[in-house]
Order: sequence, then structure tokens, then C-alpha cells
Amino acid sequence: MAGYEYWDEYGNGITEGDAYAEYDDMLDDVHGDFMGAPASRVLSEWDPIAYDEGFNNFADFMLTDGRWFEQDPTLDDDSGDDD
Repeated sequence: MAGYEYWDEYGNGITEGDAYAEYDDMLDDVHGDFMGAPASRVLSEWDPIAYDEGFNNFADFMLTDGRWFEQDPTLDDDSGDDD
């Protein structure tokens, strides 16, 4: 993987690791701990398929909600075509 997977509204790159960390934070904030272990760790270790599917849904939500972008939104998209 070269470069960033996603960008925030300010043009800050979000790596895959950053995206997973944000997903883990969301899981932990929403679900808390289970017997002293954070929800993200429990889910990732006990059901890695559900964890990955949840991450994909989380990333899709972040993109459709306009919190993440697939291209840096601060770059000028003008291709130089003046009509």
C-alpha cells in the first residue's frame, strides 16, 4: 500500500492503521469493556470475520457521511478546461 487510503476534510491522510484505530475507538466507546477487555479486542480475537466486516461497514459509513474522502479534498480538481 502506497500513500494514504483516505483523507479527512482538511486533507490529512488517514492510513489503514489510522482507520482501524478509529474503528477500534468507536467500538470501545460504544460497547465498552467485556470482562476487562476492550470491545475491539474481544471482537477482533473472537470473531475476526465480523470485525473485518464491521470495519468495512464503518469505512463505508465514514465515506458516505462525508467524514473521509478517497481523494484529498483540498487539492484543486480544476483540470485546466476553461469553457
